[in-house]
This record gives sequence, structure tokens and C-alpha cells, in this order.
Amino acid sequence: MLPDPAVFADCMRESFEELKAAAARVGLADSPPAGSRPRSRKTVRTGKPRKVAKKRGAKQRSHRKTG
Repeated sequence: MLPDPAVFADCMRESFEELKAAAARVGLADSPPAGSRPRSRKTVRTGKPRKVAKKRGAKQRSHRKTG
């Protein structure tokens, strides 16, 4: 529990205003929000496939056909 929630809220507002002022000084205030930029495309791997770790205690399967 907070001893005085009103004081905490005032501190949060003051801190946010200081952060906005600092961003404006650096020039970040005019940039779009982080989620609004288009995402870059993921690169497609063309090399060797990655090795997958084996599970502990897993039995190895035989790839030979028995019959």
C-alpha cells in the first residue's frame, strides 16, 4: 500500500513532464510512436538448418525398416 497515493500520482505526472521536455530537446517529440512504424521484413535463412537439442532421456529411433 502506498502511504499517500496523491503524492505518488503528482510525482509520476512531474516525472512524465520532465521526460517529455527531455525528448523535445533531443528531437524525439515529433517522431511517430514506436508501434506505428512499419516492421521490416524478416530475412530468410538460406544456410544450413540449425541443430535441435535432443530431449533428455529421449530414446533414439531407428530409421531402418524392420520387417
